[in-house]
Amino acid sequence: MAFVLELKTSSSQDYIKNYIISIIREHGIKASVHKEAGKIVCALASGHKDLQGCVDAIARRLPASCFLTGSAHYETKEEPQSLPSYEIRYPLGLGLCPSCQKEIFDPSSRRYYYPFTPAATAQDSTDFLRAFPMSARTPLLSSFRPAGSASLR
Repeated sequence: MAFVLELKTSSSQDYIKNYIISIIREHGIKASVHKEAGKIVCALASGHKDLQGCVDAIARRLPASCFLTGSAHYETKEEPQSLPSYEIRYPLGLGLCPSCQKEIFDPSSRRYYYPFTPAATAQDSTDFLRAFPMSARTPLLSSFRPAGSASLR
């Protein structure tokens, strides 16, 4: 049997689907995920001990997106096949953390709809702008020289 989660989306891009696949892989659940006619369909093995943890992680970590317009879930007798393969081309921590989302979308917050809201608890993933994968040799500010420095790194 499988637990099926359908997410309605208006986006033709695969980044939301790939993000969900990555979360499912972290939990080691047998699943199949595909896109069809305006929705992403995720079938997860309903007998897995960490199914609830995986669904909670998807709900907690999936970035707020104007392209996600609704959801539905149900059980089916069919077993999920396998996750599709894809090449990871970007880090997974690019979405806003729940704390930042709450602050940005709260009309009473002074940071309401302010796009550069950083949370003290959020990880800084801006180094990916310089090079990916991130490393100490490719920091975001490496193009700036300290005062009095004659050479760049």
